[in-house]
Amino acid sequence: MLAWPRQRLDPAPQSAQSAVTGPVGPTSPRSEPARAAEPVVDGATENSAPKPLPSLKPHRASASQRAADLERLTSETDLNGFADELRARADAGDADAAWMLADLLEGCATMAEIATMGAALTQQFDSMRVMGYSDQEIALLQTSLHRWTGRCSTFPARSREAWRAQISSSRTRAAVLGHPGAMLMQPLPRGPADSPAVVQATQRARDAGVTLLQQGDALDLLGYAPQLARLSGYGTDSYLMAACSLLDGCLRDPRAYALTMDQDQFLIGLSNSFLELSELSPRRRLIVEAQSAEILRLWRARQYEQLLGGSGG
Repeated sequence: MLAWPRQRLDPAPQSAQSAVTGPVGPTSPRSEPARAAEPVVDGATENSAPKPLPSLKPHRASASQRAADLERLTSETDLNGFADELRARADAGDADAAWMLADLLEGCATMAEIATMGAALTQQFDSMRVMGYSDQEIALLQTSLHRWTGRCSTFPARSREAWRAQISSSRTRAAVLGHPGAMLMQPLPRGPADSPAVVQATQRARDAGVTLLQQGDALDLLGYAPQLARLSGYGTDSYLMAACSLLDGCLRDPRAYALTMDQDQFLIGLSNSFLELSELSPRRRLIVEAQSAEILRLWRARQYEQLLGGSGG
């Protein structure tokens, strides 16, 4: 049975081909941490903090610039041109531009893969009907696919390997430049929890998580739910419900909200995980609701350190 692509719920690396896991649509561009086998910039390793390039002045974009970038990601008709602009800003040290560029490339890589699916795409829609999706819901997805595939068509054709190399480069650059989301997603080293390497890497991730949460964006609770859950005792679903609680109309019907939101943000796949909230068992829902309430209490009180060292169940 196929499952809806979930927002960063699988920390394992994925290939561009496996990104189209179904029913239909992009996995989150943030669904995978940096791979150990990928090139590392300026001496950073899987278990070390990324180091800024000496020729750059790493900086974050302003909140207004980040909002403008997100708006362009969902409305710009020349996504290839937008990618060039983001690349130029990233080359000048803008960590947010590097991260947004990776999001854009990840989404369009998936769209390029979907465009080649042919009969397999029809089969995925048929599987969705078996899973209980209505014709109207499937039509919404088909509309999103048509829209986003067309927008991504401004990119020249390239191999799957070329897409992955560009995505990896941009994600690595974002981490090197200090983007908190990229830092949060750095894989933790293997070993005992009290080993120096694990302790240091966990603290770096926790510091990045606090910086991220200080932005006060509900979508960060959604987009980085697995990574935040990794650092606290609260479950991934609990972070998803907390985010849903902060978005008008989401809790009333997470599934409808997800499908509607995807008309605007299909490429980055943020809303897909809300579908998980419609499938919770009664017992799990009680646990998730209790943990979500605690997450929201700490988040609203700006007690981020306590949130990321919290105790849940």
